[in-house]
Amino acid sequence: MLTLAFNVQSVKASGTIYIRADGSIDPPTAPIQRDGDTYTLTGNITSDGDGIVIERNNATFDGAGYTVQGTEPWNSKGVYLSGRSKATIKNMEIKAFGYGICLYWSSNYNSISGIHITANNQGIQLSESSNNTIFGNKITNNYGNGILLSFSSKNNTISGNNITNNSFGIQLYYSSGNSISR
Repeated sequence: MLTLAFNVQSVKASGTIYIRADGSIDPPTAPIQRDGDTYTLTGNITSDGDGIVIERNNATFDGAGYTVQGTEPWNSKGVYLSGRSKATIKNMEIKAFGYGICLYWSSNYNSISGIHITANNQGIQLSESSNNTIFGNKITNNYGNGILLSFSSKNNTISGNNITNNSFGIQLYYSSGNSISR
């Protein structure tokens, strides 16, 4: 009988990993493989700051089943977009951050899917962001909201998520015109 053992190590990151607007990855040693506008994790990440900041429009960030883990700083973010559009974030676990995923300040037409967001202060927060889709995620055991839409007033779609054991499931704060189903 042949036995294979794989030892997947977390990459310790003392700072934030950036997908820069020009497409570069900073630091270049981060466990992320780039193929055009698609960025794929190649290992787990542990960070004592923000995990991953996406500064590029039209980018796909595929976690490939890996974990982005924080050390629970109050205001840290697992994945953060500010003023970005048409980004796709998918297929990973995000845990132990202040915010699992944050879309801020006119981050519009983005997609969040296939992510397990757990043990964060807040799960997903959209602030002043519209026309985003949040579907097929497992959002559990977060201290505050599973999903918070604040001042996100237009056409966000939240569908087919498993949202359990958070202090609040979905909170709409000064938000209207959004679709929530299944």
